[in-house]
Amino acid sequence: MGVGTMKVQAQSQSTISSVALTDKDPKVRIAAIEQSTNQSTISSVALNDKNPKVRIAAVRQSTNQSTISSVALTDKDPKVRIAAIEQSTSQSTISSVALNDKNPKVRIAAVRQSTNQSTISSVALNDKNSKVRIAALQLRE
Repeated sequence: MGVGTMKVQAQSQSTISSVALTDKDPKVRIAAIEQSTNQSTISSVALNDKNPKVRIAAVRQSTNQSTISSVALTDKDPKVRIAAIEQSTSQSTISSVALNDKNPKVRIAAVRQSTNQSTISSVALNDKNSKVRIAALQLRE
């Protein structure tokens, strides 16, 4: 790849980042995130965009496990937290969400991602929601 090509790609990523961070239309921001390779921009959008669909797109593009964990643990929208759980490789984060999230659908998603038998057993025995307990029971070895 020549220097000229690298400059065009860098300018292109700069433009994509700017659009992802500032465009008024959520559909346009999603399209920009889907083309972005800038993990800093993707993390910023995942953590801060006002639109949950845009945050979900950013979480799905993210390779930053710290960002993914933060979104899984703190995002106000359950669908965004579920998307983050599906991207997470952190069993610590997954266990925390399975045991503590206020939304049963999010807890079910976390239980299904968990490989921690202690967490799965605890959820099966103690979760206040029967659907979450059933999901954990179905995973027991």
